[in-house]
Amino acid sequence: MATTLTIKKIGLGSDSTLSIQEGDNVISGTVTGYVNGTKIAIKDADGSLLGYATVSSGTFTYTLTDANIKDMGQGADKIIATIVDSQNKVITGTGAASASQTVSVDTIGPNATITINSITADNVINLNESKDSVVVTGKVAGDFKGGDVISFTDNGKTYSAKVEDDGRFAIETKGASIFKENGIQSITLSLAAHDAAGNAGTITQAKSFTVDTVVQNTISDIKFGSGTYADAYLNAAEAITTIDVTGKVSGEFKVNDKVSFSANGHSYTTTILDKDGSFVFHIVSGDDLAKQTAALVGLSGDNDDNRGGDDSHGRTPPAARQEGLHNLVFTVNGHDAAGNSGTTQASKTYTVDTAAPTVTIGHLADADNASFDSGFTVTAGATVVLTGANLSDFDK
Repeated sequence: MATTLTIKKIGLGSDSTLSIQEGDNVISGTVTGYVNGTKIAIKDADGSLLGYATVSSGTFTYTLTDANIKDMGQGADKIIATIVDSQNKVITGTGAASASQTVSVDTIGPNATITINSITADNVINLNESKDSVVVTGKVAGDFKGGDVISFTDNGKTYSAKVEDDGRFAIETKGASIFKENGIQSITLSLAAHDAAGNAGTITQAKSFTVDTVVQNTISDIKFGSGTYADAYLNAAEAITTIDVTGKVSGEFKVNDKVSFSANGHSYTTTILDKDGSFVFHIVSGDDLAKQTAALVGLSGDNDDNRGGDDSHGRTPPAARQEGLHNLVFTVNGHDAAGNSGTTQASKTYTVDTAAPTVTIGHLADADNASFDSGFTVTAGATVVLTGANLSDFDK
């Protein structure tokens, strides 16, 4: 009976490649003319012995060990199967048989890269964007297959998508809390990649971004009047006319954002003038400022940008002017660079002082230190006339 030996295609793929993929390291074949138990030596291209297979019902199988594959190295190689005797010597002449199969060894994991696009157009997530499902997009290059899964985990929940044949991916992230937490954040994408040889590996790539859902600003430098006479006081002349109220917004805002306040039940609104945050209220009633309640409860906590004529807290505006400290609540309807809009309120105090100043003269004396009548009060605007004495006799 004629004897034959053949080796089947090696590897699970169509390219006879040995990889780290399970089942990709099996050498198998068929024989004729040999009894069960016949030994077959398995060698590589340079003749190094890899191991022995045993014939069983006309077939044989040998599984390459990790050490075998390591010894073979990477790249092109050959598997040679040869019938040997009980002493492991190659049979020659009658009964001799041998076969070979060309293979390629590739046990190195996939070499792939992940490029993650900006999370949003500007890589900053604002309040409106944080309420929607942020889509993480990008592209994979290198060793991968269409259908490989790319994912990330947030608060114990995994968000994933399959990579397209051209490497593109888009991960829906509805409910992910990381896109709602203000500050600089980062996610790490993980790709379960597979190369053409069947090797699997994990590729990771991190992406940082900013979450900004709040408009933050402050109000300062509130003054009454204009020019060099502007200060934090309302005097008698200002209380009976209309004046300017000026101030400054710092932080996050845009030119033309609205600024408003309410005094004595009347509302005033203006806009931010420039990038420095300056604003001016023109034609503000000094009478309203003088009658503004002196015990205004601080910030209301609501987001109203107009308290309305009834003071929105049920207080009846006082009918008379009140001296001393007063309080105004300024409201800024601001917008930041991230696209957020929000309302900020700030309470600012000022002093109403409309009483005329008085001067008390305690002592008058001439050059000889002779005392004159004293202890009288002079009111602003009054004329003081001293008679019956030579003014040059008094102390200067």
